[in-house]
Amino acid sequence: MLGSLTEAKAGTLLVMVGGTEGQFAQWGPLFRSLSREPRLVGPVGKAACLKLALNQLIAAEISAFALSLGLVQQAGVPLDTFMAILRESALFAPVFEKKLPRLLTRDYQYPNFSTRHLLKDVELFLKAASGYALTASSLEGIRPVLEQTIVQGLGDSDYSAIFEVVNPIP
Repeated sequence: MLGSLTEAKAGTLLVMVGGTEGQFAQWGPLFRSLSREPRLVGPVGKAACLKLALNQLIAAEISAFALSLGLVQQAGVPLDTFMAILRESALFAPVFEKKLPRLLTRDYQYPNFSTRHLLKDVELFLKAASGYALTASSLEGIRPVLEQTIVQGLGDSDYSAIFEVVNPIP
């Protein structure tokens, strides 16, 4: 599944299923209670692989956004200007808008997805990627940021807490 508690309550999670057509049909009512359009991805294991691929994007996007936001803040570029241009560009991801208030207030309580869980999925992705001879050095660079965030006591906080490592308070 991809989504948070809000999406779960609304029945709008993105549900990815690994299994057979028969299993998918059998459990269809449950899947449809959680998602408007559950998807059968393929045999067992394929949906887990897809979920790791999506969570790798979470790690990449939040680390890139946190780094850009840190530079903009440190250089004194007006935040409104940065966000207005970003929103109009092909670079914009909705998660930036969602996480911006957390980053600006440095409030990472009540996580939808914790730093610790993101690190676990990064590790699983790296292991899977090595089996396919993929070059994952960009993700390997994010791992120490997640590890340092956990060392700072933010393992159970929202994963956007990596901002504390990327852009620490002087």
